[in-house]
This record gives sequence, C-alpha cells and structure tokens, in this order.
Amino acid sequence: MITGVGGPAGAMLISAGADTIIQKATTGEVNWGEVGVSFAAGAVGGGFAAAKLGATGLRGAMVAGAVSGGVGGAATSGYQYASGPGPHTTAGFLGATAQGAGTGAVFGSLGGAASGVSAASGRALSDVGPRPLLGTRLSATDIRFSQTSVNGVKEIEASMLQHGWVGDPIDVVRMSDGGLTSVDNTRLLAAKSSGIDVQANVHDFHEPLPAEHVERFTTPKGGVPDTWGDAVTNRIGRQNSAYRDVYPNGSPLTGWGGDY
Repeated sequence: MITGVGGPAGAMLISAGADTIIQKATTGEVNWGEVGVSFAAGAVGGGFAAAKLGATGLRGAMVAGAVSGGVGGAATSGYQYASGPGPHTTAGFLGATAQGAGTGAVFGSLGGAASGVSAASGRALSDVGPRPLLGTRLSATDIRFSQTSVNGVKEIEASMLQHGWVGDPIDVVRMSDGGLTSVDNTRLLAAKSSGIDVQANVHDFHEPLPAEHVERFTTPKGGVPDTWGDAVTNRIGRQNSAYRDVYPNGSPLTGWGGDY
C-alpha cells in the first residue's frame, strides 16, 4: 500500500492540481468549487476522481490519467530517492516525490487524453460501413456479367442508340478479386452492344443487401444473401457448372442465342 506523498493525501493534491490545470486548458477558466471536490475525490483514485467530478469524455480521461500517473510518479521518485546514495533528508524526499508526482500527472493526463481520443475515434469508425458509389459513370467493357445468357436486349439497345443510357443505374459489385460484376445483365449487354457508358451504383462486396432485394437473390444452394457480394455469388451459383468453374467472379461475355 502506498503511503505518504504517494498515498491518499498525495493523490488528493494531485487530483486538485490536475483538475485546475485541465479546467484552464479545456474551458479557459477555473471553477474552484470543482477543484475542492477533486481534492476530496483524489483519495480514492483517478477513475473515481473523474466520476465524482462528473468529468466525462476527454476531460474525464485526462483527470483519471493525471491522478493515476501522479500517484505512480510520486511513489516511484520517492522510492528511487530513498534507495539511492545518501545523505537523505526530509526536504530531499519531498522534493523528489513532488517532482515525480508532477511529471507523472502530466504524462498520465496526456495518456488519458490520447486514450479518450482513440476510443472516440474507434467508436466513430465502427459506425462507418461500406458506402455505395451512386450513379457512377463506367465503361461497359469494365463490368462483367453474372449469368450465361440474357433476353430482351434488342429493344433496349435500339433505345440506347437513339437516347443514350435508359433507366436507373445498374447495381454493380466490386468482387473479392477487385473486378466489377453486375447483377443487371440485360442493360449491361445493351450498353456494350451500343458502345455507350453505363450508369452504375457500385457496391462493396460486404455492403449489406437491402431487404427488398433479398428474395430476388435467394437460392436453394446459396441460401439467403446478407450482402451484395452474396447476391452476385448466388446469381453465379445458379449458372451451369462450366460457367461457375471458369468465371467464379463473373464473365466478360454472355451468350444470347444470336438474335437476342
């Protein structure tokens, strides 16, 4: 058990001092009532001191770190002084522990701030999932098919030759090999035949599949898809074995029986 400057009394002083500094740095002013509360709370440790202060977020992390670091620094410096070569004096001991407390409080506060920022960043990043690139213009030749054949291309091709791209963007998935594969094969083939670019919503392989598309891409073999990648994989899985084996991530060509 740590006693003396490194014990409860020292922690109370460190807590009060740290809170004074942190208040000034974070708010520009000092609430001396809170400093008094901090002095009392410091006796039971950094985390409790921050809690009693009502300090949350960055300030809470800094208070807890300062108290814990200050107590540890005081104890370490005091021990080093006492175990070092003499002569030893009361004034020397107090000076060593005070210096250790100050250094420990500063670095403890910085460490608490860093951990607070890191935790906040981690929470923010955890809320960020894959986002689609909506309405992206792509060359039709850069997108692969997900099935062996399509129907009804001729009419769409004629319209595209006259008016350009027709309809909403097609849904395209970036597969595990880095290539792009479409789940809308008919309009992709019409665009390739017309020599025009496509408008596409580009989805990440692991992007969640919207509920309205789940039934469309559910297959007996592949099951219920959770992501856009699952949707393409299930579509390819419904094709013949030769196609699946040669083009597991999609094919640059699709057959249409001549006059499509």
